[in-house]
Amino acid sequence: MATELEERDASSQDSGQGTDMTKENTKVPTAQKMDTDFLKLCEELELSEDVKKKALVQLKCLMMGSSPGEGQSSYFDLFTCALYMAMVDSRMPYGPLDPQLQCGYLDGNPSITLTNLLQHTNLNITEFFRRMRVLKERVVVSESVRLHLLSLEKNYCIVSALFHTFEKLCRSVFREDPKTDEDSNEENVYFRENVMPPVPESEGVSFRKKLCWTIFLHTKNHFLVDNQDLNHAVLLLMCCLEFVLRTTPSFLLNPPYDVIRALNMLLKLAEQVKTSIEEVQLIQQNCTEPFFHELPHIDGDLDLERLIEQYDERHKKEGDINEMLFLRHDSHLIPSDHNRNRTSLEQSCVSGSPQMMTPVRAAMNTVQQLKAILSNQASDQASDKLLCYFKNCAIDPTTSIAERVTELERVFTSNFTSSQMTIAEQRFTMVKRLYYRVMESMLDMEHERLSTNDFSKLLCSDSFHRSLLAASVEIVLMTYGLSCNPSLGEIGREDSQFCFPWVLNVFNLQAFDFFKVLESYIRAEPKLTREIIKHLQWVETQILESIAWKEGSSLFSAIENSDIMMTQPQSPSTSSPNSHNTNTAADMYLSPMHPRSGIIPPSATNGTFPVNSSPSSRGAGNPGGQDGASAPAPRRSQSLNLFFSKVGRTGFHKLQKLCTMLEVTKDVQQKIWTCFEYCITNKPALMKNRHIDQIMMCSLYGICKVVEKEIKFKAIVHMYRNLANVDQSVYKSAFIHGSEFDSIIGFYNKVFMQNMKTYILQFSVNRPMAPTLSPVPKQMMSPRTASQHYSIQGRKRFYVSPLKESPFKLPPSPSQLTPRSSLLYSFGEGLGSSEKLRNITESLSAYKRQSAPRSLKRLRFDQVSADDEQCVPETCPKVVKRIAMDVSPHKSPAHN
Repeated sequence: MATELEERDASSQDSGQGTDMTKENTKVPTAQKMDTDFLKLCEELELSEDVKKKALVQLKCLMMGSSPGEGQSSYFDLFTCALYMAMVDSRMPYGPLDPQLQCGYLDGNPSITLTNLLQHTNLNITEFFRRMRVLKERVVVSESVRLHLLSLEKNYCIVSALFHTFEKLCRSVFREDPKTDEDSNEENVYFRENVMPPVPESEGVSFRKKLCWTIFLHTKNHFLVDNQDLNHAVLLLMCCLEFVLRTTPSFLLNPPYDVIRALNMLLKLAEQVKTSIEEVQLIQQNCTEPFFHELPHIDGDLDLERLIEQYDERHKKEGDINEMLFLRHDSHLIPSDHNRNRTSLEQSCVSGSPQMMTPVRAAMNTVQQLKAILSNQASDQASDKLLCYFKNCAIDPTTSIAERVTELERVFTSNFTSSQMTIAEQRFTMVKRLYYRVMESMLDMEHERLSTNDFSKLLCSDSFHRSLLAASVEIVLMTYGLSCNPSLGEIGREDSQFCFPWVLNVFNLQAFDFFKVLESYIRAEPKLTREIIKHLQWVETQILESIAWKEGSSLFSAIENSDIMMTQPQSPSTSSPNSHNTNTAADMYLSPMHPRSGIIPPSATNGTFPVNSSPSSRGAGNPGGQDGASAPAPRRSQSLNLFFSKVGRTGFHKLQKLCTMLEVTKDVQQKIWTCFEYCITNKPALMKNRHIDQIMMCSLYGICKVVEKEIKFKAIVHMYRNLANVDQSVYKSAFIHGSEFDSIIGFYNKVFMQNMKTYILQFSVNRPMAPTLSPVPKQMMSPRTASQHYSIQGRKRFYVSPLKESPFKLPPSPSQLTPRSSLLYSFGEGLGSSEKLRNITESLSAYKRQSAPRSLKRLRFDQVSADDEQCVPETCPKVVKRIAMDVSPHKSPAHN
């Protein structure tokens, strides 16, 4: 059954296509001319022979991997990419993690920087990034190049965004130099000729701007060498600007900066940038002020020439972009539409229209939104109400919780960065405020649900507290741009060293345990922003798809100790009446069978976990509980059920998109889903150290082949690359065994078919009995919108759910109402409003009088009739699930 396919089908997706090397659809240059031009460029750059050889090899690979119609402007673009890759590999021959790595000159020759390369090939850096993103998907690049490119791109995004903010601040703070101000109206001419005294070039506005930007680059390189934090960088920029303004004459400043000084100057800058003055002062006192005194001085002032020399030396050694060229608006670093965007921004400011959302403003807004959540009496210590919950427990957890928080704070600050202890402590203070706030909200929800004050089991769970703290850390890191933040675009890419799962490694926390807290966390804090919720959902997806399946995961331990086969279906008659209710923290952490024992190795023959009973005996479980003499009810893990349910949904929806792009029919798609589900639920050992997308693609190929509708792996991988948020390592580097990795085709032949061949052959067209097809999963309700729904007996399709807080807020004035929102406030507007209200009241009163006898009956919100069970709205989670099995309807997990 194993297929014999060429490995290059998966690695070189479009290798059969040629490369259009022209700039304006002209004739493709000959190989001889390209070689001549390339060697000439190498001579101009004074490259060593070793770099030339590496660049030639890279150039041939890039030309083979390129395809026509991609919009490349010139074959010099390929020269730039090839030389860049050769330069990085020469600087880091043993990879970026080499402890002996030293950035320096190449083989003793004059160094070549990326800026020099872009200037010689006349290529803009944004176009360079675009070309490299395309080419690295076509050819194999070294780990040094991949990581360096990610760091370079993120650094450029941050610096370019900061320079935009720097220019905006300078326009509001400084008066324009007489020589550079193009505005020739009478007022400015009079000011220049009669008010502003002659200013030497070394003391003018241009000099001050250059000094400020140079100081900032040194400060950024010193404090953000391990940590590209946009918010922190903005605060450093403000401190640098305030330092320069201290010695700037008043006549060079615009109002009100010409009359304010010292602390008021920093306060005004903080107001303009819309950030916290406390954070800026903390950075100023603990970081910038001591650092400024260490910079070279001459006659009591900073030595600008020496500072520029030091920066140039550092820039040549590192070989990246020359950030000083931003001051000159170098065309190779500034996008071509920069001036147009700047003009439109200035016009919008003058006209009063809404300003466009810049990366810096987005970063500042994200931080302010988190601070707004914590502004409501949130403390970095347990509140009195929380302490009361602690004291009501059979085992008081107050001391253990405080000690754990202190220990994890020490671990966090020591792993943050050695040069930013103050910033690390400030970040963790916000973490503690979130941690205690959400914990109190969770306990309030549990108290309302269970009517008890003793939460000893939950509050004594170490994994619960570590997970809750880790979720708070992840939110704070995301807010400050250290972890993946989609709202910041390229700046928020998931390439930071603090990106998830950094917090799991630091806190020594299992991904499966961390997964348990995410839903409860979102429900417990209703004020979380959309960006934070999207980030937590992204984190959950990473866990479901790959992180939880790594060797040594507690997930395998949970599967080992489960008494129920994961594939046992559950009929509607045996489901719990309240099975559509949401899962709470107690449900997830206190459900049975989560021992800390080691993982039992899977069978070497078929890759499945050993089972101790037949599927029928294991699946029965006496759901009704009528026979008291039968075996005790099997242990069920609600967290494990929810995990597999979400894995199934995640895999199905991605499979659905992939099948649509490949034009796979619905009946074949159902068979593929059945195979995919069977593999995950019956052979979880196949998932160890692998990605669910690898199982999905192999299931798709295998089923299509046996139903005689074969789709080549090359086509599958090509379409898979078009899905959102996919990683090429999924199809280029699949785990085989030990330290062996292979392409997705190698995994299919060597591992997947060895375990799934018998099952897949049952779907063959010549087989009379095919496996029963699995029902497709339904979309699960979002944790933010999920709430308990109750049906009222005798009233079909009538449901009641608790309302915590009204989403409608009365605007400050009627003039701020939009046409849509005005419909929400119809009462009290227009003629006859009081009459309408009176009619509504009378109608309701008449209905109550007519139905008085029936109103004496008590509404049983805790019971659901058979008719109502069939009328559960589609927005509620389904009672019957193929993958996940429900918790026993007669037990509360919190008391197990």
